[in-house]
Amino acid sequence: MQRVRTLTEVDAIITGERYRILSELGSGGMSRVFLAEDVRLHVKRAIKRIQVGEGSKSYIAASVISEANVLRKVRHPALPRIADIFREDGNINLVMEYIEGRSLEQVIKTTVLTEAQIIDIGLEICSALKCLHSMKPPVIYRDMKPSNIMVRPDGHICLIDFGTAKRFLKGGSKKDTTLLGTYGYAAPEQFMGRTDERSDIYSLGMTLRACVNEHGGRSHRTRISKNLKKIIEKCTQEKPGARYRDVDALMSELKKLRHRTLRLALSAAAAAMLLITLGGVMYGVNAGRRMGETVSGADIYMRYVQSGNEAYFIGDYARAEQEYTRAILEADPSKDTAYLELLKLYRRLGLSLEGLERIDSLLKDNDFLKDTDELNYECALTAFYDCADYPRAASYLERVDFDVINEAQYLYELSNIMKSLDTDIAGIYTCLQNFEAYNAALPAGQERVKNDVNIASLILSYADELDDYSGREGALFNAEKLMKEAYEISMTELNNGEDEYFLKELGMLSTIYRMLGSKYSDKREEYYSQAIDYTRQFLSEDSAYENEGEVRLKLLYMAKMYEEMEEYTGALECYERSEELYPREGSDIYIGHLRCLIKSGAGKEETDRIYREALKISGIRKNPEFIKVENELENMLEKEDET
Repeated sequence: MQRVRTLTEVDAIITGERYRILSELGSGGMSRVFLAEDVRLHVKRAIKRIQVGEGSKSYIAASVISEANVLRKVRHPALPRIADIFREDGNINLVMEYIEGRSLEQVIKTTVLTEAQIIDIGLEICSALKCLHSMKPPVIYRDMKPSNIMVRPDGHICLIDFGTAKRFLKGGSKKDTTLLGTYGYAAPEQFMGRTDERSDIYSLGMTLRACVNEHGGRSHRTRISKNLKKIIEKCTQEKPGARYRDVDALMSELKKLRHRTLRLALSAAAAAMLLITLGGVMYGVNAGRRMGETVSGADIYMRYVQSGNEAYFIGDYARAEQEYTRAILEADPSKDTAYLELLKLYRRLGLSLEGLERIDSLLKDNDFLKDTDELNYECALTAFYDCADYPRAASYLERVDFDVINEAQYLYELSNIMKSLDTDIAGIYTCLQNFEAYNAALPAGQERVKNDVNIASLILSYADELDDYSGREGALFNAEKLMKEAYEISMTELNNGEDEYFLKELGMLSTIYRMLGSKYSDKREEYYSQAIDYTRQFLSEDSAYENEGEVRLKLLYMAKMYEEMEEYTGALECYERSEELYPREGSDIYIGHLRCLIKSGAGKEETDRIYREALKISGIRKNPEFIKVENELENMLEKEDET
């Protein structure tokens, strides 16, 4: 937790009948923190010892008990786990997970952080606060500051010191029992005895500001974008109502900014790497192979790939792209692993076409890559499903050995059918049936999930035509069956949904039930409720927000479903959420929001506010749908005047 200094006077002392104190980590006020070893489990622990006196019921005693109760109820990677709590010799001992690393305060005094690093720190803190604020009742941290944030060796953060955390009872007393917080970081209302979730948002904003300004004075400040500056300024507004209303809203802004920054970084990296020809780097490749006596080419290659995977896992996609490319160009262009990871990265970011172009440029004049079946098949899937470029998909599949990848023959047949101007529904129907029968015989695993998703995607694309051809209304139900099967496999066989297709499953189940609700009015509420449940689960996944278009569409469809069920409160929440995420980026959200306000009988003030926001969108006054809404607003106002 801080630099360890040895204490010979406490060395080898056993406390709580199972912990051997090794050294002191720090002290302050009435508490001391020790590094200890659990002699039963042989793991390191941190013990926070608070001197309160025998039988004491002082605030300090209550504080550490409160800290223990908070941490016992949460499980989050950025929150320390509590192992034990006991009284001994007039002290309360809180035994916690030992967090290795340095405090953020120490880091920013010696390091100039990049904007991307500051955004990542903000997102991880937001995630931890969201966990606390989601508890019932919500827990307010109240002491966010760089010295209470540990940066682990892997770069991830962890909050420490929960002695000031409190439960926030909405509708209860607005006064805290004590005035706690650190000047310079605590929100103004905190020193008047009032806190809620927005108080933590203020402290987080001040912490991010410290990350920008702390190191070495003005000349060494991090240069940040106007967007990040606006986010910090909104977090640190004096009045709580002027800040983000909750952590979700702040997270959305940070994710949006990170995604934009990432796209720029990837575009720049790709442009730079295209200037390097494969022949120009072969000297380095061969040199690396000649060095094989000490470090083999395979080792160098895997180091780059593993480094890329680590960067991918923590969301540093620009570095992941760089590492995968280095594996190909600087280590070994004959292996397909780095190509596959690179393509997966681009698909994850919604840059599928750019990914295919990137792979093609790397493969140009490359005679080293021998085993190309899997890579060409994945490129074909990307061209087919993400880009709807069927001729391109067919050209990739022509290079695949169907005996090696059996599924490729079905995709090749479909590509050739669908690249024709006259779509052969009978051919698609037959091919899908054969593909489905083949897939049903596969074991329950990743390959079967992938095929379920791909088959269901095609069924949804041609649902009405397939129903007309078969003479029955079964296409949507067939897609539902396939996606429920994929979802079940993901949850039971593939580590509780931690596979690359899980997000697609949630999105497609949401779409299927929405389509069923639109088609079958007698069961509309049942189907829409299921669609909304899957949509909410989709939107709860952090990785969903890397595809802005998909999130925006899901929120719009969810709002429409709520409206059709006349649940206007839910619909209005969706519109407001979308406007927070993508302010003034499209007219459809604002038009829908205004119509919903009119239907729900909302007040003139709120309707007028959204109308004025809509007018800020360029060209909206020429939109026929907006003109209709303006007429509806005029009629509504006339009726109000009459009454």
